[in-house]
Amino acid sequence: MSICPICIDKAKNPYPLVCDHSFCGSCLDKWKENHDNCPLCRQPLEVVKHRTTRSSHFRDTAQTIHQKLLEYERIQGRENKVYAINEIFSIVSDSRAFLSKYKKFSGTVKLKLVQLSTEDDFVFYSSYWMNKLNLNV
Repeated sequence: MSICPICIDKAKNPYPLVCDHSFCGSCLDKWKENHDNCPLCRQPLEVVKHRTTRSSHFRDTAQTIHQKLLEYERIQGRENKVYAINEIFSIVSDSRAFLSKYKKFSGTVKLKLVQLSTEDDFVFYSSYWMNKLNLNV
């Protein structure tokens, strides 16, 4: 049984969010009229699609991040690399809830991003993301 933190009652037609919080469908619909973030943790509001389990969502997130990092190694050309590293940082930024739960994977990703950000003269370009994600070393 899940309790909706908005109405403080048993969740009716619960909607799980990617950030791991769950709310009544009607409560969340009302909240979304004026907000685009989770009522509790303020993460971007993203409903778990197709009611997948958290573990499958986290597995998919880990696979996506890992795949993008591998693809980056094969990319040729500065413009393509800038686009790819921006995409990687964006995915990681959107996955902060996931990364906070999986510290070992998170540490590996952070080290790789720090390494990538200092290669190929991307230091100035990636400083925005490094600061946003608290990855500075």
